[in-house]
Amino acid sequence: MKQKIAWNKSTKANHRKVWLSQRNELSGEGTVDLVRFGSSDISTIMGYNKWSSRKKLYWNLLGRYKTDFKSFKLEMGLRYEEVNRESFECFSSDREGFDERFCDGEKLRKLQSPKYFLLNEEYPHSFSSLDFVMPKGSLCPFTAEITTANRPVETKFVNYNSYATWKGKMPMYYYTQIMHQIMMLSSDAGYLSVIAGGDFYDCLYTEKDREFIQRMNEEIIDFQVIALKAKQIKSLLDKEVSTPNYDLGFVEALESMLVELEPEPNQYDLDFVSNELFPNTNSLEIMGDEEAQKYIDSYKDANERENTAKSDKALARTLITSYMKDFEIMKTDSSKVTNRRTFEGRSYFSVK
Repeated sequence: MKQKIAWNKSTKANHRKVWLSQRNELSGEGTVDLVRFGSSDISTIMGYNKWSSRKKLYWNLLGRYKTDFKSFKLEMGLRYEEVNRESFECFSSDREGFDERFCDGEKLRKLQSPKYFLLNEEYPHSFSSLDFVMPKGSLCPFTAEITTANRPVETKFVNYNSYATWKGKMPMYYYTQIMHQIMMLSSDAGYLSVIAGGDFYDCLYTEKDREFIQRMNEEIIDFQVIALKAKQIKSLLDKEVSTPNYDLGFVEALESMLVELEPEPNQYDLDFVSNELFPNTNSLEIMGDEEAQKYIDSYKDANERENTAKSDKALARTLITSYMKDFEIMKTDSSKVTNRRTFEGRSYFSVK
């Protein structure tokens, strides 16, 4: 069953701020037991988003990384939405008479502009904010058939050179977004409506892919489980650091758990990190000098000492754990040891 949550009333000046506030609320910001993903998050979860990474999304859900929804390109996309809408309403896939219809305002169909966030009880891990909806009973610009279901229309404003690389095929980072909207709307197809370079219009069409939606749904659930675990740990961490004389070892252990829960990166994630860290690198090789050799020797020496220390630490921990047997806490004249066998499925060990 689908549920529509209307946008709060707002003036044009603060519309984006109100929309973002509601979006954050739906995604579970500030809660411990709620995580939902919007359609624009799905390409990131599945590793297709060349502008973001699962690591950033993970820390964003924990409030450690904030996404900036303000940029010239984004604002241009929003301002072009009405032009995009009118273009789609006049479009036919053979483009016959398109220019004339657009200039004269002769429409082949009419889009609806949703003023709500869409939920679907079949997919409690998700929500969707739709640009436009083509209502059932409309003329499909690709099949020329009268549609029998409401269909999502996602509008984009893109660089023409970027659009040219698509070669007429919908990019995966947009395909996942539209497929998620199709899923949430219980639809049978969807459209990507594109203005490229500010003066060229195109539209791409995709039908519902049940196998892809099933895989997408599984990956979303996996990410949601990770995020919920991390939120529980973050809650314990926040509670601990808010107390006077908090247990530093406990805090460090919780921080370590958050890092360990980070989703494993795939090639898209690694490419994103590389491009972000080294955007201006033109050469892959550099010849080191004596100073560089000093750095290398220092690193190798530190690494060797670190490995030895880790080995000694692990051995000492094993001996202490064995000595404590089934007890969780041991006090001596100089220290206090807390040794829990499992905590949220992970071991925890601290010496103070």
